[in-house]
Amino acid sequence: MIAEKIKSWPAFFALTRLAFAGLLLALGVEIVRVAVGDFLSNANPALAIIVDPTQSGARLTVSDTLLAGNPPKLDEAVASAREALRSNPLSSGALTLLARASEQIGDEDRTTRLMTLASRVNLRDLTAQLWLLSYDLRFTHVDSALQRIDVILRGQNRRVIERLHPVLAPILTREPYRLAYAKLLLTNPPWRPFTDLIRHSTDLSALTYLFAELQALGPGPTENELQVGLNMLTQGGMFDEAHDIWLRSLPPERREEENLLYNNRFNYPLSNLPFDWVIAPVPNARVRFEKQDGAQVMNVDFFGGRVKFEHVSHLLNLAPGTYRFQGRERAQALQNERGLQWRIACTDGKGENLGTTESLSGETPWRPFTVGFTVPLGKCFYQYLILELPARAALETEVVGRVSYADLDLQPK
Repeated sequence: MIAEKIKSWPAFFALTRLAFAGLLLALGVEIVRVAVGDFLSNANPALAIIVDPTQSGARLTVSDTLLAGNPPKLDEAVASAREALRSNPLSSGALTLLARASEQIGDEDRTTRLMTLASRVNLRDLTAQLWLLSYDLRFTHVDSALQRIDVILRGQNRRVIERLHPVLAPILTREPYRLAYAKLLLTNPPWRPFTDLIRHSTDLSALTYLFAELQALGPGPTENELQVGLNMLTQGGMFDEAHDIWLRSLPPERREEENLLYNNRFNYPLSNLPFDWVIAPVPNARVRFEKQDGAQVMNVDFFGGRVKFEHVSHLLNLAPGTYRFQGRERAQALQNERGLQWRIACTDGKGENLGTTESLSGETPWRPFTVGFTVPLGKCFYQYLILELPARAALETEVVGRVSYADLDLQPK
């Protein structure tokens, strides 16, 4: 009995190998079919469907073409989208396509339901999310619209978000969305700071209200947001509004300081905001601070080469009257045709010069300097204090060495 069974084993193994080979062949055919379908899905979607009927992506491409035709072939587009949905029940693309077909025949309720379902299946489905956002904006669903914007900004790549900001800026900086947007910002979502939206704001008055809302609700705009926003306001000539926002951004104990030159002795960390010291980067030069004999000193090092230096500045808000700007200065091996100077100028009109210090160059030990100037009545409401190299030609911008300043102050004369 056992001998007979042993004799039958070769036949059994042969049959098993044959069955296994058949299985491998079937799998190979299936793999090739899917691979060819994937390859054709973009180049020839219709052929991809013939090769592999489960190609839901190809079906959606075909459906989209049918829906966008002139005239659109709605029935065929819907049938193809439904087939794609059968192949992949979680296809948000198929759902949005069916929704668009419903929209074309005027069935808004069905369109809304399908778009909502697509957005739940895939939070990153931009077509569904933007359609629902448009719906919320049309009917002023403020909370829903802000939630939708949050989802979109969290789920999309940088390129998509950059394209959305010009559209969102006039919406979110105005009522009824501004306050809700400010509250959303205070949760510090991952897409904050909102500097790109600030840059795309064409209504600067609305932008000032948004900053005011943020400052009233809590910690207010970040330093980066303040920098972009205040620069836009000052460039747009809205100095009063920029000054108010900047003042509210200060710690309460600093708001009542009587210094006409804020942070005059560099005792506070520099914010690089207008109305504080602004240090702009420039090739071949560096600005840094150090403490010497109890005083904070600003050193400007020049490493050689041409530098049209005007990269240390401070925006002032001086009333009409006579003033004196003073401090201490030093030059160490500063080689330049004209040397460095401080200049005070009006921000409005042609930037009328109000006063300049004597040029500093060569090897000059610490010495005091002072310059008097007058802010005229009826104009020049804001002023710039600028450290510059007053070169008249490119050759005069060649500079190497160091200048240092300390104990800067601004007083009525």
